[in-house]
Amino acid sequence: MGHCAFAINLLTGLGFLFGDPYNYAGNWSFWAKMILIGLAGLNFLFYFFAVEPKLLRLGPNEATPALAKAVGVLSLTFWFGVLAFGRLLPYLGTGGG
Repeated sequence: MGHCAFAINLLTGLGFLFGDPYNYAGNWSFWAKMILIGLAGLNFLFYFFAVEPKLLRLGPNEATPALAKAVGVLSLTFWFGVLAFGRLLPYLGTGGG
């Protein structure tokens, strides 16, 4: 389900980008958003290959490792940043008001 939502967001985002490339290409808020999306993807890959296998071996009453919590906090931070910079696109950078 998450893959479908990401694909829809990617397609609509590309539509916005190709619809007015000048407004986005020079906007630092757009590039901050793209960097955060990339970091969120790297964070996911780190979780998938390094953290999740350790979590699958945990027993029912074992504490969650600090690394897993840190990856979760980073994920939330990156995605909230993506939302914030996306919402602020018309107001920050060279494009928009």
